[in-house]
Amino acid sequence: DAVRPVVADVERALSPFDPRPHWGKVFELAPEQVAAVYPRFGDAAELIRRSDPASVFGNAFVSHHLDAAQR
Repeated sequence: DAVRPVVADVERALSPFDPRPHWGKVFELAPEQVAAVYPRFGDAAELIRRSDPASVFGNAFVSHHLDAAQR
């Protein structure tokens, strides 16, 4: 929690460059922002849903972000 304000500052500074977050690192970008910087995010989300419909290999964080592809 202590790093979140700094992460948000770094993300704002990098925003002109359309950075892509690392899925294994801390980031504060909203799901819609994450989806927007991956050109084939919707395709990946669909593949994940088809390959793992019960979300055996997923978690709440990933599901939360994948739902952005449907908006």
